[in-house]
Amino acid sequence: MARQTPSWQLPQALDALAEELGIESGDLDEAVLEASHDKAADSYNNGAYPELGDDDAHDQVHDDADERASRINSSVTDQLAFLAADCASEQALRSLLTDLQG
Repeated sequence: MARQTPSWQLPQALDALAEELGIESGDLDEAVLEASHDKAADSYNNGAYPELGDDDAHDQVHDDADERASRINSSVTDQLAFLAADCASEQALRSLLTDLQG
């Protein structure tokens, strides 16, 4: 399967900071998974999959979140770009990277 370029943009300084600190993709897996599931909860609360029953809709949005996180978790750049898109501020991501390094 060909790797797709994410639609979000990453501030270059964050990518450079992650490289400088030696951050690897596994270091951000949990943050991406949590952010993806937060988005899934919002989607569910806004009526995603109305054709499914309540429990099935809940399960589907969270299954989608797991799949999305798996795709994103293939590289630090993709992870940071996803988190920077609308999950966290650049300053919050800088703090996260620094905390992961220490």
